[in-house]
Amino acid sequence: MSETIIENIISPGNKIININIASLEELDELWGVGKVIAQNIIDYREACGDFKTPEEIKLVDGINDKKWDKWKLDGWVIKVK
Repeated sequence: MSETIIENIISPGNKIININIASLEELDELWGVGKVIAQNIIDYREACGDFKTPEEIKLVDGINDKKWDKWKLDGWVIKVK
């Protein structure tokens, strides 16, 4: 069981995702992220190394403030460690 899934079980009130280890399928659960953008996130972290801050995900092609704000409103906690 992946760390992200375990965290979701432990914290049922929040949706927690670690963008440095999340799989394509896990990233696809985020609002507005399909398989193409999920792959962009994976490609970015493979090319540039781990995300240093959660907000750095906005540097990925296809991620913008609207998506970021929606994730926060939906209760997502974006982690990098």
